[in-house]
Amino acid sequence: MDKTQLNLLQQFVELCKKQPSVLHSPQLQFFKDWLLELGASIPLAEDKSNKSPELDPTAESEPVHVEEKDVSSEESPESDLDIDMEGVIDASSDMAHQYMGEDKESISEEDMDTANTKRSEAISAMNEGNLELAVDLFTEAIKLNSQSAILFAKRASCFIRLLKPNAAIKDCNKALELNPDSAQAFKWRGKAYRAIGKFEQAYKDLALSLKLDFDENTQELVKEVEVKARRIMDHNRKYERKREELKIKKRLERNRKARQEAEERSGDFPGDFRGASGMKMPNLGGLFSDPELMKDLEDPEVLEVIQQMGTNPSIIQQHMHNPKIMRVLEKMQSKFSPSNMGSGFTAEMPQASASTDFTQESHCKQAASEDLD
Repeated sequence: MDKTQLNLLQQFVELCKKQPSVLHSPQLQFFKDWLLELGASIPLAEDKSNKSPELDPTAESEPVHVEEKDVSSEESPESDLDIDMEGVIDASSDMAHQYMGEDKESISEEDMDTANTKRSEAISAMNEGNLELAVDLFTEAIKLNSQSAILFAKRASCFIRLLKPNAAIKDCNKALELNPDSAQAFKWRGKAYRAIGKFEQAYKDLALSLKLDFDENTQELVKEVEVKARRIMDHNRKYERKREELKIKKRLERNRKARQEAEERSGDFPGDFRGASGMKMPNLGGLFSDPELMKDLEDPEVLEVIQQMGTNPSIIQQHMHNPKIMRVLEKMQSKFSPSNMGSGFTAEMPQASASTDFTQESHCKQAASEDLD
């Protein structure tokens, strides 16, 4: 090829880059089919009657927000992600109602031969750009041999070119059921996922396809999709982390409010506990900062005694020799200064006296035991 021809070719390529719609001209059908065989993605021809910004090859692509579930109506972490969605199509009309074959116990050699003939005809139609005919011929082959993974994978490739990614995904899923190592099925399903903007799934499938059967064109596609897939994965990790941080923040806030409410109610301790003088106890907020004391107060026996003392302070006399009760009362007494507690409270909770009486009784019991011996 001489220099003049190379310059003309270069000018033609530049024209295709600027105006991809020229590839849809009938004179260039052979060239477009060759590009598609190589795995290229060609934008749809501009439809002036019903122009779609997502499929308009001349429009500048705008960032599309990928919405995620909101975890809170307030203070939710940032959940919008800007991803370049150029080449992504709206496949909502692709209902994927194609014939998927029937389970047969056995397939005759005659049916297999006929299916192979239909497959060859379908490939010829596909190479000629007659994709609808190719789909029909692959379907006829599938009716004869529905256990062939390659038939479903090939039909999926036609659906991709017809911009029917949902139908292609359905065919590839069936192909992978029949052959879990089908590189063709992974490749075309990856391209289908890419066409509908599911870049994470597209990256996984295309990468698996490369491992099973290396293909330079697929490798280039993997590089393109990987950038978007990793951005989405990084964003999702960041989003999950923020959501967990928000949950912890809210839980701490609930606990803080619960403690605050408990401290505000502490002046009205269970049973409206008062000292012997009838004076109401001062605010017990300081008690709630003592985790050991709070644990003791969770004991039903201790709490019941405290409540009884609220209406009958003399009840303490019945528990003077109960170490558990006296330990809690001594802790409570230590939280307040004598000036705050008043003489009535100290008279009803004689810490030293209680301890002395308990010790004296222990000595008496010990002495009695020795006398018996």
